[in-house]
Amino acid sequence: MNANLKLKRKSFHDDQSGFIFADFIFSITLVISSCIILFVLCFSLATVEISQYITWTAARSYSAANLTADRATAAGRQKFGRMASQFPLLTGVNSDTSWFELTLQDVGNNTSLIANLQQINPSNALASGEARHPWTGAAAELDVSLFRRLNIPFIGKLSTDDSVFKYNLKAFILRNPSQDECLQFFKLRYEEGISKIEGSWTNKSFLTNKVSDFIPIEDNGC
Repeated sequence: MNANLKLKRKSFHDDQSGFIFADFIFSITLVISSCIILFVLCFSLATVEISQYITWTAARSYSAANLTADRATAAGRQKFGRMASQFPLLTGVNSDTSWFELTLQDVGNNTSLIANLQQINPSNALASGEARHPWTGAAAELDVSLFRRLNIPFIGKLSTDDSVFKYNLKAFILRNPSQDECLQFFKLRYEEGISKIEGSWTNKSFLTNKVSDFIPIEDNGC
């Protein structure tokens, strides 16, 4: 009788059939977690592309010629707000529980928003000394809060730092002169252009040294 009892106890401890259930739970959790990460990654990459397009459309609206430079800036901001409202789940507009939040930083000269610009080119000039084109356009920030809210089983949160998963989006494009700037250019063409032509006026009879004789003409229109 004692031998039978020892045999039963030995067979009970050697039984490992329950471990397959634990392995199954761990495996299915790992697979589901991997699928969630891939879904979040693909969804985030698609959101970045859409956010970049929204930023670019704002820069394009800003670059178009307008009556004044301020109106061009206002047109860029209005375009950004209009486009962002069409994708509330991707931009966070009118959504309290958004996975993403797209914020417009500035429309116009974005030089101050480029952190390493002074390290790359302190004078913002070319090697020849000529000033380069300004960094004008639109700049936005995309906060992928979905990654911070993601809580993976057995692993936990990916990051607890709020500054992580924030990306800067910039669209640089030169702005066309406004109507006021165009008119001002023709008014100052004589003082800042013709009057500074090298040489004596005696050898240039076709020119005049009187400002009152100069008549500004919009030869290419404003």
